[in-house]
Amino acid sequence: MLPFLELSKALAKRGHHITYVSTPRNLKRLPPLPPHLTQTITFVALPFPSIDGLPDQAEATSDLPLESVEYLKKAYDELKTPFTTLISSRRPDWIIHDFASYWLPEVASELCVPCAYFSVFLAAALAVWEPCLKPSSRCAPPEELLERLTSPPELADFPTKVANLPFEAKQILDFGFTVNASGVSDALRLGTSIRSSRALLVRSIHEFESDWFSLLAKLYETRIIPVGLLTPSAEEDSTREDYPKVFEWLDKQPPKSVVYVAFGSEAHPSREQARELALGLEASGLSFFWVAR
Repeated sequence: MLPFLELSKALAKRGHHITYVSTPRNLKRLPPLPPHLTQTITFVALPFPSIDGLPDQAEATSDLPLESVEYLKKAYDELKTPFTTLISSRRPDWIIHDFASYWLPEVASELCVPCAYFSVFLAAALAVWEPCLKPSSRCAPPEELLERLTSPPELADFPTKVANLPFEAKQILDFGFTVNASGVSDALRLGTSIRSSRALLVRSIHEFESDWFSLLAKLYETRIIPVGLLTPSAEEDSTREDYPKVFEWLDKQPPKSVVYVAFGSEAHPSREQARELALGLEASGLSFFWVAR
């Protein structure tokens, strides 16, 4: 949600009016807008559907254990009708969407509105996942897919060893191809979201992934647009009371001597797992910076 907000702010600063669409509880999680953008970014909350298997007030993956996320996607798909009504009334110039709403490109096409899929993942990640995102992958033997997922992309015309590790590839096949409570696998959601959109926006920059951007254009046969790393502005960062203390400490450390540890909103390590990680970091002898929710 934060990368989408940062992209919204970047576009609003260039004179565009942005409508940021989500659900009530999710919108409350977002940080406040800078005063100069409150007139150019509008938040619209679609009522979140209530379905069996989904606890009350659960609107995001961070609200749920992993085994319940499939019900979140089932509920998300029921937003198709209210979203179609919203788009019909507003007629935006473009729709920029996430992977879960695989049905959105079809809705946009019917309303003659172009749409773009925005990837918060690097271009390299999209490239090494591609073997399981094409329509033909659902009929391919698992052994063949496993081999392709653990090897650098065949169309790469630059030297690279980037590929999925075997355990990662197995997780992709097990999790990505599972037809969950929503009736739609994650591989189908992501593949359809990318291939049915007019453009693919990637949160990255040419200076970092120029070869991978060229490869993505060949793999997905669509327009690839790097939108930058979308970090918060310096003005907004300066409002964080803990930042001066953090940077003062970092400035005192030798180069390449600090380990940064962050698990994001998806991971929920147990108390025992967190303890083992802490002991491992301590045993490394390195200074570390641990971000915990």
